Amino acid sequence: MKRNCKRFLFRTLPLLALTLCLVLADLSPTAAAVTQADIDALKSDAKGLAQEKKDIQAQIDKLSSDISTTMERKRLLDGQIGVTEQEIANKEEEIATYEALIAQTAAELADAEAREEAQYELFCKRVRAMEEQGKVEYWSVLFRANSFSDLLGRLDVVNEIMEYDQRVIEDLKTLQAVTAGKKAELEGQKNASEEAKAELETKKLDLDRRREEANALVVKLQQQKKDQEDAMDDLSEEEAEVQARIKALIKKMEEEEAARRA
Repeated sequence: MKRNCKRFLFRTLPLLALTLCLVLADLSPTAAAVTQADIDALKSDAKGLAQEKKDIQAQIDKLSSDISTTMERKRLLDGQIGVTEQEIANKEEEIATYEALIAQTAAELADAEAREEAQYELFCKRVRAMEEQGKVEYWSVLFRANSFSDLLGRLDVVNEIMEYDQRVIEDLKTLQAVTAGKKAELEGQKNASEEAKAELETKKLDLDRRREEANALVVKLQQQKKDQEDAMDDLSEEEAEVQARIKALIKKMEEEEAARRA
């Protein structure tokens, strides 16, 4: 703005001086007459002002275009930020779901481990009981049998019980392994979701930074545009004054020419 004021004063002072000369010319009969050169000089000034206005208008147009481009970029960034925020929210839901599944799987694993331990203890008790009974009653079992086949049948029943317990324990161990694998897989997926969320949050921070930069640029461009528009207003005032002086000189020159012919 100071630059515009200085330029205004620089251009206005000669005009004020010329106006003063015209006033003095009216008061002094010996003053120099108005010449075409005086008028041509003012026309040259007017032409220069018009060109300067044209240059400033070009700058204003460019600033307007830059503002529109930056506003569009800001709009796109706002859209990207909105999408990223939704993606972050989705990842948070995924993480919460995985945490619930992991807790459920952990409970299933703990239950399978408890069942395996209980079944193993029952198995050990049965084995100990059979061993104790075998030491005491083996021959009584043998002699109680009606036949050799009956004896084998009795022994098969004992073996079936032990094998059943063993199968149950093996099934429980398999269930534990499957459940532990499922839990590990869920934890891996949860970790992947947390990493993806962290990347999205980093992306959002970058988008926020770029949006703030765009906002600052818009403010800067708008201020520059306003400065140029103020300069344009100053030039328009100067141009109007120059045109007024030109008309005044032309009128005075015509009056002087008429006076000489009289």
